Amino acid sequence: MINLRLRIEGTQFEKLSCREFDPQTTLNQIVEVGRDKVQLWKIDYKLTSFVNEDDETMGIMFKLNHNYYSDMILITLNFMDYYDVHFFNREIQMTHKITDVPCECLYDTINDYINKPIHEFQMNLN
Repeated sequence: MINLRLRIEGTQFEKLSCREFDPQTTLNQIVEVGRDKVQLWKIDYKLTSFVNEDDETMGIMFKLNHNYYSDMILITLNFMDYYDVHFFNREIQMTHKITDVPCECLYDTINDYINKPIHEFQMNLN
């Protein structure tokens, strides 16, 4: 399911990643909880896997074409075995970050954030 593998070293994403993980397991955890609802995210299935020099996956990124959110999401695994979810705009600038998300809450965390209307995003930035 991963379409593109990029080296993470020297990118802006390097400092966001902590440890390697299996991207397919992570994606399965999202789909397992979200079931049919994940289709509403309208994921651009050009999934990108960021790998280190040992070819271990350090993060996965994908684009959503959702009604309220149509930008990039990067998922990384931190040292405490929880996921961090990073939200990026079209200019690849981080706009929001949610840390320490357990695997069983990954779908709900992303879904709750992307289903906020744009006015709520703007209120949170002020």
